[in-house]
This record gives sequence, C-alpha cells and structure tokens, in this order.
Amino acid sequence: MIGFLSEMTFDGFQLPISKSSPGSGFCMCLPGVGRQCNFLKRGESMKRFVFTILLATLYTTALCAAPAASHAEPIRVLLLDGQSGGPYHDWQLTTRVLKRELEDTGLFRVSIATSPRFGEDFINFKPEFSRYQAIILNYDAPDWPADLRAQLHALVHVVRDSPAGQVIAELIGQAQTDPELKAAYLQSYSSPRRALAVEVMERAKDRGQLRSDLNPETVIDQLWGACYHRLLVPDQPITVEFVDALVDNLFRGIR
Repeated sequence: MIGFLSEMTFDGFQLPISKSSPGSGFCMCLPGVGRQCNFLKRGESMKRFVFTILLATLYTTALCAAPAASHAEPIRVLLLDGQSGGPYHDWQLTTRVLKRELEDTGLFRVSIATSPRFGEDFINFKPEFSRYQAIILNYDAPDWPADLRAQLHALVHVVRDSPAGQVIAELIGQAQTDPELKAAYLQSYSSPRRALAVEVMERAKDRGQLRSDLNPETVIDQLWGACYHRLLVPDQPITVEFVDALVDNLFRGIR
C-alpha cells in the first residue's frame, strides 16, 4: 500500500498530489498549473522548471515502483496537456521530457491527451481517465477574462462611486461640439484606457486563448460601449453585476 502526500516542495515549487479514488491511482499537478512559476527570473526559468520536473518525475517513479514490481505490464499513465497560461510554461517541451523520463525507467507506458486550444470546441475531447492508473496534468489555462473584469470593475467604481462619473459624462457631451476638448479627452483619458484593453486581448491572442483574427477594438466597443451607454442614457444603473454579465455573454454566448 502506497501512502499519498498532499503536496511536495522542490526548490520553491509546490507539487500538489491527490488520490483520485481508492485503488485507482493518483493525479499529480505539475508546476505551471496555476501561477507558481511567475516569480522565476527570466534567465533561469526554463532551467529551474525542467529541473523541478525531473525531480517530480523521480518522485513519481518512487511512488509507483512498488506496485510495478507486482504487475507484468507497465503502469498506464495519461499525460494531459494542451494549453499554457504564458511563456513560463512550455508545455510541449515539458511533455516530451516527462514522457521520455518516465518511459526510460521501463516502469511506465505514457499516453498523451492534448486538449483543444482555448476557444475551440471541447465537445469531442473525452479522455478515458478510467483506463489509466496515474494521471499527470501538464496543463495551464488561466481565466484570462479576469483581466478584463478587473478593468471593467475599475470603470464601474469610477463612474458610479466618485464625482468623476458626472464629470466624464459632461465631458463626453461637450466634446461633441468642442474639437479641442475632444482631442484632450481622447489623449488624456479615453485612448490610454482603450490601449490597455487592447494589450490584454493581444496577449491572450499570443497565448492562443483568442482567435488569431479577432479585432480587439470591436470587443472593446461591445464591453466598454455598453458601460458608457448606461452612463449617458441612464435607464439602467452601472453595476459590477452588469459588467460581469457583459463578459459572460461575450465569452459564453447567448444561445
């Protein structure tokens, strides 16, 4: 009988390990799932990351060596990968290293399940987890819309909870007939905030979490445009719940 720890720590990384079900094996979440690698220095990040992976592999081997002795066949391992939350997690490289290191021991037979990219159809992605004795997650897909939510929440607090809301509404109205005021408003307030939102979405496109042909400007108009509509035509209030619903409608669809 093998004991299972709740987590292991190697060189500053925490490796959470959980038992999936009695007698069915275990699931190990590798660094890169979540944001545990964000603090790495850029020049050393990949070296330390791979070193940690190798240590995790040795630990996995030690856990599984006992049952391996009593089985004629290698232990069946499913390695789940397919997404990355950022450049700190090179899942393609990590998968190759893990598969090679595990199978070189002669104790494991590793199968790989690569998920669809962010935004693609997952309906046919159905790994048969019950066929495997161990599952390793080399998968990192952060909820990047949280960045958009944070920006929209900040807008809500500005226009609803401070005198700036009324000032902004009056500036927008006056700028329609005052070219100099319009230019100053765009340069000092509107354009920098729009550029920040574009940057967030461009980073998501680089990570493969948004379609490569997506025009961020149209998304900004869908989200921020709705907020400014409520500011200028106040039939309904601007609330955190309202902007959260905007993001949910955009990413989940309305059908």
